[in-house]
Amino acid sequence: MSFFKKLFGTGDNKENTSEQTPTNSNNPKRTIFDFFQIDLKNIPDDSFIAGEVEENTSGQTVQNFRKSLNYKECGLFDTIEVKVIDGTNKNVFFKSFNPDRINLDALKKLIDELYLIHGNDGDNKGKFNSKDKTDFFDTEFYMLFGRNWTDYPKYKYPVSVSRDEDEFSISIWGIDK
Repeated sequence: MSFFKKLFGTGDNKENTSEQTPTNSNNPKRTIFDFFQIDLKNIPDDSFIAGEVEENTSGQTVQNFRKSLNYKECGLFDTIEVKVIDGTNKNVFFKSFNPDRINLDALKKLIDELYLIHGNDGDNKGKFNSKDKTDFFDTEFYMLFGRNWTDYPKYKYPVSVSRDEDEFSISIWGIDK
């Protein structure tokens, strides 16, 4: 895209579609909360479907919620799952259930922006590179793809980006309710 198109736009008047970029996408990201259009601290709300209630290995009550989005968070994710633990803490999972059709530019942007906030991850991986692309699409070793900044309390809100056979996700743990 040319400099002038970036500066002044293309003149297209797109309606709010999943292909439209959110207006804050070019702002620098300083925390994990800056990545998403949805307010992580104020979910789940009435638009989420409540799922099963279970008990985790620590004996805490976990209430599950899910919501399908009519847009893609970070240009990648169309589903949000939230686990509210004992009503005070929550873990949030953004998911795509079609990992083979992922937007590679959006994926690279996500990894690179997380790197700018957190630095190298727990496996000393940095910015997105050609090996990431190979790992992501490798049918036998796709699980080698990903990043994890999960060393709490070093990271107040631990984050992991991963892929398995049927989904691609970003997980954020420990968000206060």
